[in-house]
This record gives sequence, C-alpha cells and structure tokens, in this order.
Amino acid sequence: MVERASLRRFGSLVSLPLAHRGTSEPRHTSTGAVHLGRAGACRQNDSVTGCTTADFFELADQLPEVTRSDKGRYWRIAVSDQTFGYLWEPTRTVGLKQTIVEQQALVAERPETFEVQTTSGGFGWAVVRLDGVERDELAELTFEAWRLTAPAALIDRRGDWLPR
Repeated sequence: MVERASLRRFGSLVSLPLAHRGTSEPRHTSTGAVHLGRAGACRQNDSVTGCTTADFFELADQLPEVTRSDKGRYWRIAVSDQTFGYLWEPTRTVGLKQTIVEQQALVAERPETFEVQTTSGGFGWAVVRLDGVERDELAELTFEAWRLTAPAALIDRRGDWLPR
C-alpha cells in the first residue's frame, strides 16, 4: 500500500503519495551523492549536476494543457491560463508556486539553491537556481506547482505521475 500525505487545495482534500514528496531515508545516486529529504535534494557539500532551462521546459511540456509565453525578460508557464511558474533565462532561475510550508522548508534546507520570491493567495512562490537541483527534484517541484494550479479534472486525469 502506498503511504499518502494529504493537503487542502482550494477547500478540497488532495492526497499525494509520500514517494513523490521525499523521505527521511538517505539514498545514493549513481554519482555517489547522498540525497536526503525530498527526491533529488543533496546535502550542501555534495556534487549536483544541475539542470538547464531546456530541462525545465521539457518537464513542464509533459504536463497536460501547459502553455508558455515569452514575456521578453522572462517566460510565463501556465495551465488553464493560470500561472504556476516563471523562467528567467539570463539568471537560470525559475519561480514555482508551492505551499507556504514547502516554500519555507526549501529555503531553510538549502538557501544557496532556493529563495523566497513572494507569497500570494495563500501560496509561497520559491525561486529555484537550476544549477542547484537535479532533474528529478525539478520534476517534483514543477509537478507540485502544476498540481496546485490545474483544474481538478486535469489532476485526476494525470494522476500521480511525475514528468521525467
């Protein structure tokens, strides 16, 4: 049986598999890095391959009904015309919608990789430095931002499958 965590999303209860939310058990990658907490999170001194802007676009494009708009200085990433992410190519950073609790946890755990962007409408937006995250962690963060924004029917249709 899959262990699940629940959170409130727009007044309704959403159940997320804990496997997609990270674990407290350390795990080793093929490169030998030890990951703690959420999938893909490395200790500060461990080597991280990092991601590219192309990685972010590839992950976002795998999610249903995602659109991207070039705004000149940044890209807007949306589902059903609701923004869940931004990409700033010159700084190789993305801003992703998260719960406030998740935003605070990310920043507290790895301030060299994550920073508070803003809070709005009960959500915390986190800036992610792409060179500080592995692709599996970026997939998880992007998926969570999409889930917090997408209509319930799209979430139900997609299920718990992370982009790869």
